[in-house]
Amino acid sequence: MQRTYTRREVDEVIRRYHSSDPVTSAEASKEIHALAAGRQRETGEKYSDALRYVLRKPPENYSRPETDPAAIHNAGIELQGCAENIKRMGKVVFCAGTVDIGKVNDATALRLAVLSNPRLGEIYSGHEILPDRAAYDQVKRIYANRTK
Repeated sequence: MQRTYTRREVDEVIRRYHSSDPVTSAEASKEIHALAAGRQRETGEKYSDALRYVLRKPPENYSRPETDPAAIHNAGIELQGCAENIKRMGKVVFCAGTVDIGKVNDATALRLAVLSNPRLGEIYSGHEILPDRAAYDQVKRIYANRTK
């Protein structure tokens, strides 16, 4: 019976593999071998490539939230201007297209401005924002019947 490891379990095995304790490292070595052999069976690649894949570092997230107060303030000013335009025109513009949304309040207009300007939204909120096409689809789905 084959066992499926979660990413956390694999990370724990790798940590034990690199441990300075020889017993712990030897036990983890068997599990690493089993993981590499399983990957080799699944993909047909060479054992060395499978082992390298198992022992690789997980991908790092290189994006960090903006910490410069001036940049956050400037992004907020830009987004507020966009929110006022959205409120006045009743439309949100994305690269993927334009969505008629009708009348919205200030808070909703600001949220829509963040969605339509993902880079400014990330700086302002400190969180990842949906990519343009996904944000457009979501807003279009939510506001499709609202303007009729």
